[in-house]
Amino acid sequence: MFAMGVCGFIIVALGTTLSEIAANVGYSAYDIGTVFMARGMGCITGTMASSVLYAHYNGKHMLSVTSTVTVVILLWMPYCADYYLLHMAYFALGMITSVTETGSQLMMIKFHGPEAGPWCGANSMAFCISGILVPAVEMLTPDLNTQYTCYAAFVGFSALWVIACPDPEKNGRILSQTVDEEKNNENQHYNVEILISLMIFLMIGGGESILFYIKIYVNDTGILPPEDGSEIILMFFIAVTVGKVLGIADQAYLTNETIVMHFFVLLMGSAVSLGAIWYFPDDANMLWLGIIGFGFCQGPAIAYCFDLCNRLALCSEVSISILMLGMNLGVSVVPYCASLLWSAYMGPLAIINVGMITMLACIPVLFVAPRFSYLKSIPYFGLVSHTTAQSQYTPIKNTSSESDYGTASNYDDNGDGSYQQGGRVSL
Repeated sequence: MFAMGVCGFIIVALGTTLSEIAANVGYSAYDIGTVFMARGMGCITGTMASSVLYAHYNGKHMLSVTSTVTVVILLWMPYCADYYLLHMAYFALGMITSVTETGSQLMMIKFHGPEAGPWCGANSMAFCISGILVPAVEMLTPDLNTQYTCYAAFVGFSALWVIACPDPEKNGRILSQTVDEEKNNENQHYNVEILISLMIFLMIGGGESILFYIKIYVNDTGILPPEDGSEIILMFFIAVTVGKVLGIADQAYLTNETIVMHFFVLLMGSAVSLGAIWYFPDDANMLWLGIIGFGFCQGPAIAYCFDLCNRLALCSEVSISILMLGMNLGVSVVPYCASLLWSAYMGPLAIINVGMITMLACIPVLFVAPRFSYLKSIPYFGLVSHTTAQSQYTPIKNTSSESDYGTASNYDDNGDGSYQQGGRVSL
């Protein structure tokens, strides 16, 4: 969770201080959107490398190394005055955050196994909590050097904490596979991961577009005083954190049949919140309410993606790398496209339109993804009635020993032909 917090610091800091960093090299914030592409290339490189790195090297050690390198780059960033060096720095930070995010989620899944859903949400909350501290630091000091020194100090502490913490790969809860899981491995593919990665690409891209440019949106539209730019970012992150906390509580009780509808409500809530800003573009109160509502609904959505993938597929190093590829591309490509639309066609409302469209585009993918699961225990969520599903699937009772994921006592007959283990319903 501390390692994931490092990623939150980097992504938020690079976005909210973009105006000052761009000014050091003689550009405005929306004229240097190419840095997001450089970061995206770094993210792609890091994601492609992650499946190999974590398969051959200890995950805890990898997280320690990436956090240490991050400290050095953050201390140097305020002094960067060269256009090309700035792009190299964004590339390096993109690669580092990609490897770190992948490792954080992978270690959490390795430690908690099939019960990792809420804990992946906790990882995401750590990302947000660190993000809240960025605008807080900005409000305390306007000096860019001091800000980045504070960020580097947190990352340095995180590196020491990761080094001191237990090793998830040695103390994890994923044990030997059951007979049913070995059969599933024979048909394993990555269609589910690719679809969920697309959802993450859209959601994280729309969310980061709002985050990166909302401060500039406030300045350009004049709806709020310029000094309120940092405050609205702070309120956004508070709303995101509250949403993530409630999302974690919700995930603890989700089943395979309820997760999709809960997810659908979050996506619709995010789109409606931005739609209110789009419909009342000159209303300051609606801007506050819309941003807060968007953060509240969009905050837990990424954790739901990892929870959904963990239910629909057997997650591995490759699986998590595919999901993180969507996340890292979304952070880079979508904000860049939003900047192009802003400068060429739509003006400030471009970020509102991009955020709203990306949330709505996730909905059809959400209902299609479960049909591609190769796990026999997964019903077609919302696409086949419960009665019909009962006639198509035979109840799978636990025949494994206590050394597997669970024992027979973990399966409770629900009285309707289904058996539940750790939030997974097998029909």
